[in-house]
Amino acid sequence: AWLAPGTTLGADLPVRLHLVYNRALAGGLAAGAEGTRPLAAAATGVVIGLLVMLVPALARVDRRSTLALALVAGGGLGNLVSLLRSPRGVPDFLAVPHAHGAWVLNVADLALFAGLVLLARTAWVLVRACLLYTSD
Repeated sequence: AWLAPGTTLGADLPVRLHLVYNRALAGGLAAGAEGTRPLAAAATGVVIGLLVMLVPALARVDRRSTLALALVAGGGLGNLVSLLRSPRGVPDFLAVPHAHGAWVLNVADLALFAGLVLLARTAWVLVRACLLYTSD
């Protein structure tokens, strides 16, 4: 509430506070003024449905996959709720500078990213299990 859009706090820190509102989908994709929200809701619903179906099967191979899938689902739902609640879009406020500007994200984005990193570990566990299974 105290961070105005366009202002930056901690300009000389590796992670800064800089408020922007994101009306687009992940990766900056947009479906026009009226299409982004319904598309976001549909895509999130499909992904959450797939994640719910995957949890039991993946948990048998890698118990940690449940946490990974929960982080992905929670991050997606958090961003969807923010997108649907505000006509301005999802508030992103954590700015990580790079050579050509900054990545600006929020806590839900961090959860989503952490879940995807953990899913990469789960993918490795699955590949290893398949290799062991086919070699026997």
